[in-house]
Amino acid sequence: MDENFEFKPNDDSFETLPSEPCTDDVLPMNENPPRERKMTNKQKVILISVGAAIFLALLGLIIGLVAFSGRSNEDDRILKNVFAGGVDLSGMTMEEAISALHVATDQGISSEPMTVLIYDGTLLLNPQDTKISLDVEAVAQAAYDYGRSGSNAENQQIQNNAHKRSYTIPLLPYLNLDLTRIRNTVDSYCEAMNSEYAESVISTIGTRPAYGDQSPKHQSMQITLGTPLRRLDAEDLYNQILDAYSMNELLLEYEAPEVLWPTKLNAQDIFDQYCTPAQDAVLDTSTYEVTPEIYGYGFHVEAVQKMLDDARPGETIEIPLSFIEPDVLAQDINGSLFEEKLTSCTITSAISDNARDANLLQSCNAINGYIVKPGETFSLLKVLGKINAKNGYAKAPVCFYNDTIMGGGISQTASALYHCVLHADLDVVERHNHKYTTDFIELGLDAYVDDGTNDLRFRNDTTAPIRIDASASRSTVTISLYSANPLGYNVSIRTEITDKELPDTSYQMLLPNNPQGYQDGDVMIQGLEGYQVSVHKEKTDLINGNILSTSAVSTNKYKKRDEVIARIGVFEDEEPTEPEETTPPDEITDTP
Repeated sequence: MDENFEFKPNDDSFETLPSEPCTDDVLPMNENPPRERKMTNKQKVILISVGAAIFLALLGLIIGLVAFSGRSNEDDRILKNVFAGGVDLSGMTMEEAISALHVATDQGISSEPMTVLIYDGTLLLNPQDTKISLDVEAVAQAAYDYGRSGSNAENQQIQNNAHKRSYTIPLLPYLNLDLTRIRNTVDSYCEAMNSEYAESVISTIGTRPAYGDQSPKHQSMQITLGTPLRRLDAEDLYNQILDAYSMNELLLEYEAPEVLWPTKLNAQDIFDQYCTPAQDAVLDTSTYEVTPEIYGYGFHVEAVQKMLDDARPGETIEIPLSFIEPDVLAQDINGSLFEEKLTSCTITSAISDNARDANLLQSCNAINGYIVKPGETFSLLKVLGKINAKNGYAKAPVCFYNDTIMGGGISQTASALYHCVLHADLDVVERHNHKYTTDFIELGLDAYVDDGTNDLRFRNDTTAPIRIDASASRSTVTISLYSANPLGYNVSIRTEITDKELPDTSYQMLLPNNPQGYQDGDVMIQGLEGYQVSVHKEKTDLINGNILSTSAVSTNKYKKRDEVIARIGVFEDEEPTEPEETTPPDEITDTP
C-alpha cells in the first residue's frame, strides 16, 4: 500500500438526518426526555467500511515499515550473507562484486591447477587443458538478483531472512569448461589406478661370489611389488571435481573406496631371509683377545627401504648385492683400544729397604696390565690377593711407624693409584687415609690399605675399558691409566690444611743395659704433627681454561704422635714415664 495513501470518505456515504425544532433548553419536570434516534442499517455498513479501510491502511503502513527496516539502506547493493567462489559479497555493489570475484578466481581456478588426492596418487587438471573461464559479470548479477528476481512475497521473505542464513551462488552454471576433456582424463586415471590383488615377488639373479675375488660378478635381487585390489567410481569422482570447481576450491581429497592392500615389504625382513649380516671384531673382556671380523653379504637396509617406500604398486626394482664391511675391525680395536693416556703418577719414599722394595714390585706386578671394564668396580685388595709370604710379600718397615709389617710399602702403590684415579675423574668408592702423615705423597692424596678391612676401590664410569700400567724400581712407584676415550678436560687437585696440632715430648727411663741399646737422648718414637686436610677437585676447559666445576673430594685427619726420648739411668727425683701406646699400622681403621 502506498505510504502517502489518504482516506477521503465520499460525501454520499452518509445520509442527512432530518432536523427537529428545539423547544426549551430545560425539560419540564415529570416529563420524559425525548428518545434517542436509532442508527439505520445503511449507516452501520458505512461506519464498518470506514473502520476497515482505516485498519488496512495502518496494517499496510506497519508492513511497509517492517520491510523497509529489513532492507539495506541502499537498494543497489547485494544482500547480506551472499557468497560466491568463497567470496563474501555482502553489501557490495555490482562493480565491487565483479572486482572481488576477479581477484578470487583469477588467482584460483582460472590460473592454478585442480589437485585431486586419491589413495597414494595425485590427479592434476591444468587450466590450459580444461580451458576454464568464468563469466564473472554473470555471477555478480546472479548475486545481485538474489532477493529481487522472485515475487514480491518471495523477495520480501528472502530480504527479511538475509541476516539469518547464508546463500552461495554456485559457479558451475557460469563456468566454461571442456567437460569432455575432464571426463576423459578422469576415466583414464581411474582405469590406471584400478588393479587386481597380487602379492610381492622376490627373486635373486646370478651366483654369489667368494670373498676376495677381485673381479666377481655380483648377484642382484629383483623385487616386484604387489598390487592392491581397488575400484574407483569415475562418475562420482567427475561430479566431485565439478563441485570443487563450482566452489572455487583447488584441492580435493577424494574419499575413495577401501582397498585390499598386499603385505607391506620390510627391508630388514628381506635382508634377514636372503642375506648374511656382517660380524664385527669382538674384544674378549676377560682376556682382551680380539676375534676377527666377518664380512657380510647383501644390501644396505636403509637404502633399500627407501626404494621400497618410493616404488609404486606393481613396479619392479633391482637391488645389487655386495659384501658389507663390518663396523668394527680387529685392527681398529688393536690400534685404538688404549691409545689415550689419561694420567700418570710417580712417587718415591725416603725409606730404602730391600724387603719394602720387593713389596712395591710385587704389588705393581699384580695390577700391571689389569683392564677395568666399563661399569666395573676395581678392588685393589682383590687384585693383590692375600698379603702373605705365599703370594710373594714380605715383612718390611712402614714409613715413620718404627715397625715392620707384612706387605709394608703397598700403601705407596695404593697412593700412586689413588692419585691417578682422582686426575682421571673416576668415581672413588672406598679410600682411607693413613693414621699419621707419610713422606711419599702430599697430605690428603695418600691411600692406606691393609690385609683387613681397608681397601682402595673405584668404578670405571666411562664407556671404554681402562688399562692400569704399573712399575716399581727400588723405592719408586709409577702408575699410568690408559683408555680409548680422552678425558676432554683438565683435572687439578687442590689440598688445604685446615688445622694443625704440634706433638708433645715425653721421656722414657731405661736402664743402661736396655735390650734396644738406646743411649741417653736417643729418639725412641719420632714425633709427628697432626693435621686436618681438605681436598677439592677442579675441572677446567682444555681450550680457554675456564672453570667447569669445583667439588669436594675428601676431609682427612692425621693424628699427632708425641715424641719419646730415651733417658738412661734412675733419678731419685723423677719417676720413669711410660711412652704413649701406639697402634700398629695393620690395625688402623680410620676412614676419610
